[in-house]
Amino acid sequence: MKQEVQLAAPEGDGSEQRLRGASRAELFAPVTAELRTQLAAMKDTKKWQRARARKSRRKLAGVPIIALMGPNGSGKSATATFILLDYFRGRIWHCEEPDHLHTQLGIVEGYFMIYSTVRLYLAGTGRPHPLYRKLDSWDPLLYAEHAVFFLDEINGVAASRNYSALPVQVMTTIEQQRKTENVIVYTGPRMASADTTLRGITQLVIDCRSHMHVKKGHELSPWKPGRLFHVRAFDALDKESFDKGDTSQKRLKQHRLRAKVVMWWWGPGSEVFESYSTKGAVSRIGTVSDSGVCAHCGGTKTRHKCTCD
Repeated sequence: MKQEVQLAAPEGDGSEQRLRGASRAELFAPVTAELRTQLAAMKDTKKWQRARARKSRRKLAGVPIIALMGPNGSGKSATATFILLDYFRGRIWHCEEPDHLHTQLGIVEGYFMIYSTVRLYLAGTGRPHPLYRKLDSWDPLLYAEHAVFFLDEINGVAASRNYSALPVQVMTTIEQQRKTENVIVYTGPRMASADTTLRGITQLVIDCRSHMHVKKGHELSPWKPGRLFHVRAFDALDKESFDKGDTSQKRLKQHRLRAKVVMWWWGPGSEVFESYSTKGAVSRIGTVSDSGVCAHCGGTKTRHKCTCD
């Protein structure tokens, strides 16, 4: 049963409206025996993975805001899932920050919730992942704490070509993810596709490529799934300067931009492809932009009259 949360907020900061209707069940996942049993059923191939790939994955998983870029079919979503495996298995947070919503509710530990635009499954069971919540509105980004946001296909979430793609409230909150200890991982064909605000807080840019594509059973399809994935991670600021060809990067431009992490990982046999549907529908967020332009038909919609006190 969902429990309505009503909290007193400091005067004048607008928190009353953002928290109105927030559900405790949707925001936090306390550590319980039932949830621990469900997560224990997840397929685990850690022993199968090469030690070098495990070490590289831990380095990538330690970065809170990551962008995965590459052409269609390059394994961006698969690599994002591979990086987030620790959260899929159930990663526990501990926090007693008095200003956090969970502390005011009496919750000081729990599992990281995973808000995703693509449906997630518990590998090895075929069931929906118990920590997965469909992300189809901006509400979780406004007041979620200790959560993971998996934004697959950033064009449908916060596209750079959509003027004011991110509402003002989201723009303000998304730049303060350190305070709520949230993790953001998003994918797209190129960095320029993402909203400026999201690009500005990105810490790591990962270039993805796939190799050894499956041919058996896919002779008639031009989209053949890859099996071997090559990942190169760059510092976001260095990558942006390198792409723009800034004067300070001219010397660096003569050589290849050095990657912070280089990783090869093998897909078949991993729980990654059982954790999400590679051809599944991706939910959209904010079908109408702040400027009133509909994302479906390009028409305009007038805003309703505000009835707030």
